Amino acid sequence: TIDCSHPNSPEPISWHKAVVFGQKILIFGGMSETDNLDDYFSFNPSRFFWTKKSDQKRFKEREHFSVIFMKSKNQIYIFGGYYLSKDGSNEINYNDIHCLNLELMQWTRPKIKSKTCPKGRFHHTANLMNGQMVIFGGANNNGFNKSIFGDFWKIRLNQNSKEAKWEQIDFDGQAPSKRFGHSSVKFADYLIIHGGFGPESRIHDDTYLIDWATRSSTHIQMSSFPRTLPRVYHSMIRVENSLYLFGGQSRNNWDMNQNQKEYLYKLKFSFEK
Repeated sequence: TIDCSHPNSPEPISWHKAVVFGQKILIFGGMSETDNLDDYFSFNPSRFFWTKKSDQKRFKEREHFSVIFMKSKNQIYIFGGYYLSKDGSNEINYNDIHCLNLELMQWTRPKIKSKTCPKGRFHHTANLMNGQMVIFGGANNNGFNKSIFGDFWKIRLNQNSKEAKWEQIDFDGQAPSKRFGHSSVKFADYLIIHGGFGPESRIHDDTYLIDWATRSSTHIQMSSFPRTLPRVYHSMIRVENSLYLFGGQSRNNWDMNQNQKEYLYKLKFSFEK
Protein backbone atom coordinates (compact mmCIF):
# COMPACT_ATOMS: atom_id res chain seq x y z
CA THR A 1 0.00 0.00 0.00
CA ILE A 2 1.27 3.45 -0.96
CA ASP A 3 0.76 6.29 1.49
CA CYS A 4 -1.40 8.96 -0.15
CA SER A 5 -1.38 11.37 2.78
CA HIS A 6 0.92 13.82 0.96
CA PRO A 7 -0.64 17.34 0.95
CA ASN A 8 -0.80 17.35 -2.87
CA SER A 9 -2.29 13.87 -3.25
CA PRO A 10 -5.77 13.52 -4.80
CA GLU A 11 -8.83 12.86 -2.69
CA PRO A 12 -10.51 9.45 -3.11
CA ILE A 13 -11.95 9.39 -6.65
CA SER A 14 -13.48 7.06 -9.23
CA TRP A 15 -14.27 7.20 -12.98
CA HIS A 16 -10.98 9.02 -13.59
CA LYS A 17 -8.29 8.22 -16.18
CA ALA A 18 -4.60 7.40 -15.75
CA VAL A 19 -1.74 7.55 -18.28
CA VAL A 20 1.94 6.60 -17.94
CA PHE A 21 4.34 9.28 -19.22
CA GLY A 22 8.06 8.63 -18.77
CA GLN A 23 8.62 7.85 -15.09
CA LYS A 24 5.36 9.41 -13.95
CA ILE A 25 1.69 8.48 -13.71
CA LEU A 26 -0.80 11.20 -14.69
CA ILE A 27 -4.35 11.11 -13.31
CA PHE A 28 -7.21 13.16 -14.77
CA GLY A 29 -10.70 14.14 -13.66
CA GLY A 30 -13.19 11.70 -12.23
CA MET A 31 -15.66 11.92 -9.39
CA SER A 32 -15.15 12.32 -5.65
CA GLU A 33 -17.73 11.53 -2.98
CA THR A 34 -19.38 14.91 -3.58
CA ASP A 35 -18.57 16.28 -7.04
CA ASN A 36 -17.12 15.90 -10.53
CA LEU A 37 -13.51 17.02 -10.83
CA ASP A 38 -11.30 18.89 -13.30
CA ASP A 39 -8.08 18.24 -11.36
CA TYR A 40 -5.07 16.42 -12.70
CA PHE A 41 -2.15 15.01 -10.74
CA SER A 42 1.31 13.62 -11.35
CA PHE A 43 2.69 10.75 -9.28
CA ASN A 44 6.39 9.85 -9.17
CA PRO A 45 6.60 6.13 -8.21
CA SER A 46 10.32 6.22 -7.39
CA ARG A 47 9.87 9.06 -4.87
CA PHE A 48 6.28 8.33 -3.83
CA PHE A 49 5.60 11.99 -4.49
CA TRP A 50 2.38 13.64 -5.70
CA THR A 51 2.14 16.93 -7.58
CA LYS A 52 -1.12 18.74 -8.26
CA LYS A 53 -1.00 20.46 -11.64
CA SER A 54 -2.57 23.87 -12.14
CA ASP A 55 -3.65 25.31 -15.48
CA GLN A 56 -6.52 27.75 -15.83
CA LYS A 57 -7.22 26.47 -19.35
CA ARG A 58 -7.75 22.86 -18.31
CA PHE A 59 -10.88 20.92 -19.21
CA LYS A 60 -14.13 21.37 -17.29
CA GLU A 61 -15.04 18.89 -14.58
CA ARG A 62 -16.39 15.57 -15.87
CA GLU A 63 -16.40 11.79 -15.52
CA HIS A 64 -16.63 8.77 -17.87
CA PHE A 65 -14.55 10.48 -20.60
CA SER A 66 -11.92 8.89 -22.85
CA VAL A 67 -8.17 9.51 -23.05
CA ILE A 68 -5.63 8.67 -25.76
CA PHE A 69 -1.87 9.17 -25.61
CA MET A 70 -0.01 10.20 -28.78
CA LYS A 71 3.51 9.16 -27.79
CA SER A 72 5.09 10.52 -30.99
CA LYS A 73 3.90 14.04 -30.11
CA ASN A 74 3.94 13.80 -26.30
CA GLN A 75 0.28 14.80 -26.24
CA ILE A 76 -2.78 13.50 -24.42
CA TYR A 77 -6.27 14.02 -25.82
CA ILE A 78 -9.49 13.93 -23.80
CA PHE A 79 -12.86 13.50 -25.49
CA GLY A 80 -16.42 13.63 -24.18
CA GLY A 81 -17.59 12.82 -20.68
CA TYR A 82 -20.48 13.56 -18.37
CA TYR A 83 -21.25 16.18 -15.73
CA LEU A 84 -24.13 16.42 -13.29
CA SER A 85 -24.25 19.21 -10.71
CA LYS A 86 -24.75 18.39 -7.02
CA ASP A 87 -28.38 19.48 -7.08
CA GLY A 88 -29.08 17.74 -10.40
CA SER A 89 -30.09 20.98 -12.12
CA ASN A 90 -27.20 21.10 -14.60
CA GLU A 91 -26.47 18.09 -16.78
CA ILE A 92 -23.88 18.11 -19.59
CA ASN A 93 -22.93 15.43 -22.11
CA TYR A 94 -19.64 16.66 -23.58
CA ASN A 95 -18.40 16.18 -27.15
CA ASP A 96 -15.37 18.48 -26.90
CA ILE A 97 -11.67 17.66 -27.28
CA HIS A 98 -8.88 18.91 -25.02
CA CYS A 99 -5.14 18.43 -25.59
CA LEU A 100 -2.42 18.36 -22.94
CA ASN A 101 1.12 19.10 -24.14
CA LEU A 102 3.21 16.92 -21.83
CA GLU A 103 6.40 18.87 -22.43
CA LEU A 104 4.84 22.23 -21.49
CA MET A 105 2.11 20.74 -19.26
CA GLN A 106 -0.41 23.10 -20.83
CA TRP A 107 -3.96 22.46 -22.04
CA THR A 108 -5.34 23.67 -25.37
CA ARG A 109 -8.50 23.04 -27.39
CA PRO A 110 -7.83 21.99 -31.00
CA LYS A 111 -9.68 23.98 -33.63
CA ILE A 112 -12.21 21.72 -35.30
CA LYS A 113 -14.16 22.64 -38.42
CA SER A 114 -16.89 20.10 -39.03
CA LYS A 115 -20.48 20.45 -40.14
CA THR A 116 -21.21 17.16 -38.42
CA CYS A 117 -19.69 15.75 -35.25
CA PRO A 118 -20.48 13.05 -32.69
CA LYS A 119 -23.16 13.84 -30.16
CA GLY A 120 -22.13 14.40 -26.55
CA ARG A 121 -21.46 11.08 -24.86
CA PHE A 122 -19.80 9.17 -22.04
CA HIS A 123 -18.76 5.57 -21.34
CA HIS A 124 -17.58 5.35 -24.97
CA THR A 125 -14.15 4.12 -26.07
CA ALA A 126 -11.40 5.92 -27.98
CA ASN A 127 -8.39 4.38 -29.71
CA LEU A 128 -5.54 5.70 -31.81
CA MET A 129 -5.60 4.20 -35.31
CA ASN A 130 -3.02 5.39 -37.87
CA GLY A 131 -2.70 8.82 -36.25
CA GLN A 132 -6.46 9.26 -35.92
CA MET A 133 -8.65 9.12 -32.84
CA VAL A 134 -11.49 6.66 -33.35
CA ILE A 135 -14.44 6.67 -30.97
CA PHE A 136 -17.21 4.10 -30.73
CA GLY A 137 -20.47 3.86 -28.84
CA GLY A 138 -21.28 5.51 -25.55
CA ALA A 139 -24.40 6.95 -23.94
CA ASN A 140 -26.10 10.32 -23.56
CA ASN A 141 -28.26 11.24 -20.57
CA ASN A 142 -31.11 13.74 -20.83
CA GLY A 143 -32.92 13.71 -17.52
CA PHE A 144 -34.52 10.29 -17.24
CA ASN A 145 -33.97 9.54 -20.92
CA LYS A 146 -30.81 7.74 -22.06
CA SER A 147 -29.63 7.41 -25.66
CA ILE A 148 -27.17 4.64 -26.54
CA PHE A 149 -24.89 4.93 -29.57
CA GLY A 150 -23.43 2.40 -31.99
CA ASP A 151 -21.64 4.83 -34.30
CA PHE A 152 -17.97 5.16 -35.24
CA TRP A 153 -16.23 8.52 -35.71
CA LYS A 154 -12.65 9.44 -36.55
CA ILE A 155 -10.60 12.65 -36.45
CA ARG A 156 -6.95 13.30 -37.28
CA LEU A 157 -5.47 15.17 -34.35
CA ASN A 158 -2.81 17.80 -34.75
CA GLN A 159 -2.46 20.55 -32.19
CA ASN A 160 -1.43 23.06 -34.87
CA SER A 161 -4.02 22.05 -37.46
CA LYS A 162 -6.82 24.45 -38.35
CA GLU A 163 -8.63 21.94 -40.53
CA ALA A 164 -9.31 19.05 -38.13
CA LYS A 165 -12.63 17.46 -39.07
CA TRP A 166 -14.81 14.72 -37.70
CA GLU A 167 -15.88 11.97 -40.08
CA GLN A 168 -18.40 9.22 -39.39
CA ILE A 169 -17.28 5.75 -40.48
CA ASP A 170 -19.30 2.83 -41.81
CA PHE A 171 -18.04 -0.74 -42.01
CA ASP A 172 -19.01 -3.68 -44.19
CA GLY A 173 -20.13 -6.86 -42.51
CA GLN A 174 -21.66 -7.33 -39.07
CA ALA A 175 -20.93 -4.23 -37.00
CA PRO A 176 -21.28 -4.15 -33.21
CA SER A 177 -24.67 -3.06 -31.90
CA LYS A 178 -25.33 0.04 -29.78
CA ARG A 179 -23.56 -0.10 -26.43
CA PHE A 180 -21.69 1.73 -23.68
CA GLY A 181 -19.32 0.63 -20.92
CA HIS A 182 -17.61 -1.77 -23.36
CA SER A 183 -13.86 -2.19 -23.92
CA SER A 184 -11.77 -1.77 -27.06
CA VAL A 185 -8.13 -2.20 -27.95
CA LYS A 186 -5.95 -1.72 -31.04
CA PHE A 187 -4.29 -4.91 -32.28
CA ALA A 188 -2.07 -4.45 -35.37
CA ASP A 189 -4.42 -3.02 -38.04
CA TYR A 190 -7.49 -4.15 -36.15
CA LEU A 191 -9.77 -2.69 -33.52
CA ILE A 192 -11.28 -5.26 -31.14
CA ILE A 193 -14.46 -4.48 -29.20
CA HIS A 194 -15.91 -6.56 -26.38
CA GLY A 195 -18.97 -6.51 -24.13
CA GLY A 196 -20.85 -3.48 -22.87
CA PHE A 197 -24.36 -2.37 -21.95
CA GLY A 198 -26.98 -2.24 -24.71
CA PRO A 199 -30.63 -1.19 -25.03
CA GLU A 200 -33.23 -2.87 -22.82
CA SER A 201 -30.60 -3.37 -20.07
CA ARG A 202 -28.84 -6.09 -22.04
CA ILE A 203 -25.21 -6.80 -21.08
CA HIS A 204 -23.16 -8.23 -23.94
CA ASP A 205 -20.51 -10.97 -24.02
CA ASP A 206 -19.72 -10.64 -27.74
CA THR A 207 -16.46 -9.71 -29.47
CA TYR A 208 -16.00 -7.85 -32.77
CA LEU A 209 -12.98 -7.53 -35.02
CA ILE A 210 -12.79 -4.28 -37.01
CA ASP A 211 -10.38 -4.45 -39.96
CA TRP A 212 -9.19 -0.88 -40.40
CA ALA A 213 -7.57 -1.50 -43.79
CA THR A 214 -10.63 -3.05 -45.47
CA ARG A 215 -13.26 -1.17 -43.43
CA SER A 216 -14.97 -4.43 -42.51
CA SER A 217 -16.39 -5.76 -39.26
CA THR A 218 -16.63 -9.38 -38.12
CA HIS A 219 -18.42 -10.92 -35.17
CA ILE A 220 -15.92 -13.38 -33.69
CA GLN A 221 -17.55 -16.73 -32.94
CA MET A 222 -16.14 -18.39 -29.82
CA SER A 223 -18.59 -21.24 -29.27
CA SER A 224 -15.74 -23.74 -28.99
CA PHE A 225 -14.12 -21.79 -26.16
CA PRO A 226 -15.29 -21.29 -22.56
CA ARG A 227 -17.59 -18.29 -22.81
CA THR A 228 -17.09 -15.28 -20.58
CA LEU A 229 -19.88 -13.85 -18.52
CA PRO A 230 -21.56 -10.84 -20.12
CA ARG A 231 -19.79 -7.82 -18.69
CA VAL A 232 -19.64 -4.03 -18.61
CA TYR A 233 -17.15 -1.48 -17.18
CA HIS A 234 -14.31 -3.98 -17.55
CA SER A 235 -10.84 -3.52 -19.06
CA MET A 236 -9.07 -5.21 -21.96
CA ILE A 237 -5.37 -4.88 -22.75
CA ARG A 238 -2.98 -6.34 -25.29
CA VAL A 239 0.22 -8.16 -24.32
CA GLU A 240 2.10 -9.37 -27.42
CA ASN A 241 -0.34 -11.62 -29.35
CA SER A 242 -2.84 -12.01 -26.54
CA LEU A 243 -5.67 -9.98 -25.07
CA TYR A 244 -6.46 -10.01 -21.36
CA LEU A 245 -10.00 -9.32 -20.23
CA PHE A 246 -10.22 -8.20 -16.62
CA GLY A 247 -13.03 -7.61 -14.14
CA GLY A 248 -16.20 -5.68 -14.79
CA GLN A 249 -19.82 -5.92 -13.76
CA SER A 250 -22.22 -8.63 -14.87
CA ARG A 251 -25.90 -9.41 -14.47
CA ASN A 252 -25.85 -9.99 -10.74
CA ASN A 253 -24.29 -6.69 -9.70
CA TRP A 254 -20.60 -7.32 -8.87
CA ASP A 255 -20.81 -11.10 -9.05
CA MET A 256 -17.50 -11.45 -10.92
CA ASN A 257 -15.70 -10.20 -7.81
CA GLN A 258 -17.14 -13.26 -6.06
CA ASN A 259 -16.31 -15.70 -8.87
CA GLN A 260 -12.58 -15.50 -9.51
CA LYS A 261 -12.58 -17.92 -12.45
CA GLU A 262 -14.67 -15.37 -14.36
CA TYR A 263 -12.47 -12.44 -13.37
CA LEU A 264 -9.60 -12.76 -15.87
CA TYR A 265 -9.63 -14.21 -19.40
CA LYS A 266 -6.89 -14.59 -21.99
CA LEU A 267 -7.63 -14.55 -25.71
CA LYS A 268 -4.83 -15.41 -28.12
CA PHE A 269 -4.93 -14.15 -31.72
CA SER A 270 -3.24 -15.38 -34.87
CA PHE A 271 -3.77 -13.33 -38.02
CA GLU A 272 -3.09 -14.55 -41.55
CA LYS A 273 -2.96 -12.00 -44.39
